Amino acid sequence: MDNFTFCTPTRYLFGRGVENEVGRLCKNAEWKNVMIVYGGGSAVKSGLLDRVTASLDAEGISHISLGGVKPNPTDDMVYEGIDRCRRSGADALLA
Repeated sequence: MDNFTFCTPTRYLFGRGVENEVGRLCKNAEWKNVMIVYGGGSAVKSGLLDRVTASLDAEGISHISLGGVKPNPTDDMVYEGIDRCRRSGADALLA
């Protein structure tokens, strides 16, 4: 087994309009490229995904998306996400 350190800090933000703070928070964390993971179409239909990406764009944070993720995703979906993160150089995951 390889030696490694694993740290999983998680920050939850709830409330009206907090999605507009995502870019600033990512910038403060010194993240340069994030992968946005979301489920069905409600994130798109409600405009949430657009507001999140606009917030990231405003702060100069690159982003890629992985939509259609279901609860208890299949191995194929997980490996697709891993592959996209590696190829894009994502340094954070935004769910």
